[in-house]
This record gives sequence, C-alpha cells and structure tokens, in this order.
Amino acid sequence: MTVYLLHGFNVADAGKDTIGTLEPYLDFKDVIREDYGWVGLVRLVAVNRRTIRRLCEMLRPGDIIIGHSNGCWIANQISHLYSHLGAVVCINPALRKDTAWPKELPVLCLHNKKDYVVKMGRLWAELFTFFNPDDMPHGWGAAGRWGFEQKSVINWDTNDESKWAVTSTGHSGVFKSAKFWGEHINDWLKKY
Repeated sequence: MTVYLLHGFNVADAGKDTIGTLEPYLDFKDVIREDYGWVGLVRLVAVNRRTIRRLCEMLRPGDIIIGHSNGCWIANQISHLYSHLGAVVCINPALRKDTAWPKELPVLCLHNKKDYVVKMGRLWAELFTFFNPDDMPHGWGAAGRWGFEQKSVINWDTNDESKWAVTSTGHSGVFKSAKFWGEHINDWLKKY
C-alpha cells in the first residue's frame, strides 16, 4: 500500500514545507510526495487533468491519498475514476462543502473556520465556470472552513479546543504542528 501526498497549487517546493511535513509521522512502507509543480491559475485545469491521469495509472488497490487544498480536488476526481482507493485525507480542501465522495470510501477532512484562502478559491471557481461554461467545472469551494456535508465523511475541526490538545487554524496551520496531526492522521488511516 502506498500513500500519495498531494500539495496545493502555487507550491514551489513540491509540498516539502506543507504536506511533506507529515511524511515522518506516517507509518507506511511507501510514502510518495507527488509533485505536479508550481501552477498558476491559467494552467491549473490542464495540470490537474494531467496529474489525475498520471496518478490513475500509478494507483494500486488500497492506496491512500492525502491532499492539501487543490490536492484534495485532485483526490476527489480520482475517487470517482478509480474505485479501489483505501482512503482519502483532505487537509483544508479547496472543495465545495457539498462535494460528493463515493459512500464506501473512507474520507477524513481536517478543516477550521479561519481558513480564508478557500473562500477566495470559491470566488475563482465561480469566475472560471462563468468564463468557461463548457469546460470541466472546477468545483473549488470552502470545505476547508466548514468540512463536508456528506454524512459518510469524518470531519475534524482542527480549532476545536474541547477535542484537541493542539489546535490549528488557517489554510496551512496543520503543518505547523505536523507531528501532532500526522500521528492522528496515521492512527485514523491504520483503521483501513
């Protein structure tokens, strides 16, 4: 089983300082940080499509995807094309909160209401759809603030002081406490 780490867009270090900070705390034989490069808004859809195709060719039954921001959008698209994923973890997803996931797929979402970056992403998605109505709808939204509405998805509010010894806020706050959150994600994944 392989764990694929997918960074957000406009990341120049292949996710080293964001999603890559979780790598030491994931107790899996193979952890691959998938780098789709720094992508501006203009090329985003094309690069996302290419990344989805490439990953669908690489995936094996039971593999796991952990995504951050736009990486969660990629994971969601893959989940509908490749039916043998083991689980998906979304960290501050740049997705709509009404995003649909396959019901049988274990999905964990880490979110907090102080993630304002995904709110801007929602505006971009509306503009993109307006100017490209016949193209693949982008579906960016504010699930990174609120979590997902789908009942089969597990939502963790990373700013809930009554639940967590360490809290995190903002779009990338989880990575500032990578050991804490990485260990909790790892424990959750080990159930699947």
